[in-house]
Amino acid sequence: MRTTSQWIGIFGAALLITLSVVLVCFNPYSHVKLSASSITIVIVMLIVPSVLAAGACLIKHRGLLLAAIIWLLPYSLYLGLASIPTVWNLYLVSLLCIVASFLKSIYEPVAGNGRVAK
Repeated sequence: MRTTSQWIGIFGAALLITLSVVLVCFNPYSHVKLSASSITIVIVMLIVPSVLAAGACLIKHRGLLLAAIIWLLPYSLYLGLASIPTVWNLYLVSLLCIVASFLKSIYEPVAGNGRVAK
């Protein structure tokens, strides 16, 4: 059975992946197609750490979740704060969900291998 912190983290990661796909494929604010280098940056700096965060939430590994948060922090903050109000402010919501998942997992019991005890 999944804990609340796992569900919060998975939701945040899924939201971030969805927003990144919208940014690359269906950007409502621009009709200009993104270049290959921009798509690569979105994949490497947003989608890959989101998948890492979702995986870390599923296996209850705090170290991987912290690594994903640090990896996501600069681009999520930039996209979330660059212009207010836009749909991209949801990047902050997704980042906050992942951070909340990490903070909530701190108060759960831990096994000796860095994973949250079941």
